[in-house]
Amino acid sequence: MNASTKQRSLIRRIAKGIVGLVSVGLLGVSALLTSLWLERRSEIRLPKPTGEFAVGRTLYDWVDDQTSDPLAPAGTKRELLVWVWYPAAPSYQKTAEYVPDATRQAVEHDRDPLLSLLAKDP
Repeated sequence: MNASTKQRSLIRRIAKGIVGLVSVGLLGVSALLTSLWLERRSEIRLPKPTGEFAVGRTLYDWVDDQTSDPLAPAGTKRELLVWVWYPAAPSYQKTAEYVPDATRQAVEHDRDPLLSLLAKDP
């Protein structure tokens, strides 16, 4: 074999390797997207509450007007969203959603459209 033939053979092997890697990559991405799509379509069922003790929940949105948040856009005040779970009176029988409606609506409003294709509905 001369040098020209060896060079062509090497170029073909490299091209075949690149085509193989691209094919495997595309197959992997399509498998990932398919599995995410199937998982998004499945229903989430949280377990029913058990136990003898009633639990209450309240939600606070605390804003510190004196301090700017260094990790947020300029001028944004420091804010902390707090969920408090506490023992409730045993006679209290009203149940609530796992995620309050106001919180769910805020998350849905701010969600990236691409993310909504891949993530479950809260």
